[in-house]
Amino acid sequence: MPIALLLAAAVLIFRLAPLAGQDIANALANLSPLAAVALCGAAFVARTDLKWVAVAAFGSFLVSDVILNLVHGAAPISAFTAIGALGLGISFFLGSKLRGTQTALPVFGATIIGTIAFHLLTNSFSWLVGAGYAPTAAGWFQAQVIGLPGFPPTYVFFLRSLLGNLAFAALFLLAFRPALLGLENRIPAFAKSSSR
Repeated sequence: MPIALLLAAAVLIFRLAPLAGQDIANALANLSPLAAVALCGAAFVARTDLKWVAVAAFGSFLVSDVILNLVHGAAPISAFTAIGALGLGISFFLGSKLRGTQTALPVFGATIIGTIAFHLLTNSFSWLVGAGYAPTAAGWFQAQVIGLPGFPPTYVFFLRSLLGNLAFAALFLLAFRPALLGLENRIPAFAKSSSR
């Protein structure tokens, strides 16, 4: 359970840090360990601790979403919260299918798939509920790639999410399974931790 608390704290810090100011918000936009916690936690944490990883991932998502919604004048929990949780659930599910993996490649592949699924799911929902998008194929494309006028393009959010998710997955692998990155024989400090 201590690792789950640490992971939840990391998620909360990254998700709520943008409230400290616009510069931090711009620097951390869509960079969060949340998807990596769900995916890598489901893949690598002992089955007996899996429930705590789920609580850490989904609980920190819910708490931070409620806080962010309230700060921005929205309802504490909305349909967007449920869609975000569903997207996070996809990463958790993908991670659960990686238990026992012997290389890092499937982890990075699942991270890419999970990021694409989250992006398509959340932006399709925005398009579906008519959040400024025409109810046409062109409107759906706009939701996926361009976004709404006055905001950065959604492809930028996707790319930042993808890079952040891959970076946090690599950090998770480095911390919990350095052997999957081939580091156990190259860096002496990892020799002991690779037997976890």
